Amino acid sequence: MPGLRIDIIEKQLAGFLKVAEQQVVDAQRALVERTYEVDIVGRSPILTGFYASNHRIILLDAGGRFKAGGQVELFPNVKPSNAQPEEFVPNISDAVSKELGKLDKLALGDIVTITTRVDYADAVEQRHGVYAGANALLGR
Repeated sequence: MPGLRIDIIEKQLAGFLKVAEQQVVDAQRALVERTYEVDIVGRSPILTGFYASNHRIILLDAGGRFKAGGQVELFPNVKPSNAQPEEFVPNISDAVSKELGKLDKLALGDIVTITTRVDYADAVEQRHGVYAGANALLGR
């Protein structure tokens, strides 16, 4: 008389859960990529490109420990007072590539923060609402 093989059911369930977990991580990655690249970097005003090229991704695990981006560094460290229009525009694609690369470490339960240390970011936000716009699109 055939019996119920619990071990087979457990193995199948574990496989389903692994697939579901990966789908959630993939959806989170896609959302963060779009938010960072389109809604934040893409909506950043560009005069010199310094602000747009200095948004950073911080990745924490579920316990709040840094996985990527623990040090939010500007490049260059300080915007030169004599910066020329669009001088830092070439840095934007490099920054996007580097920051989105951090998402390779993304796992279920991780916390993602997008931020900047540009000293005039508050003034840009008040005038252009870059982060507020992204939050509105996310339903916050």
